Amino acid sequence: MLPEIGKLHETGDPWEPYRLMDPAGSLVEPVALYLKDLLAGHTPPTTLRSYGNDLLRWWRFLWALDLVVGPNS
Repeated sequence: MLPEIGKLHETGDPWEPYRLMDPAGSLVEPVALYLKDLLAGHTPPTTLRSYGNDLLRWWRFLWALDLVVGPNS
């Protein structure tokens, strides 16, 4: 069971509908860049949300094992 740290934040902004936030509340930059790239390819917001939740689970795994060295690594 992974700790429920970090979150996928729905922004309401059509140009950046979702942001993945780390446990400290900072933007996870690699995920932000990936989601922006998907959005530029006309990916629907529902897909961005789905991918964002998948990435949140992955980052929670990394955070739980202390495999992320610093913020946004």
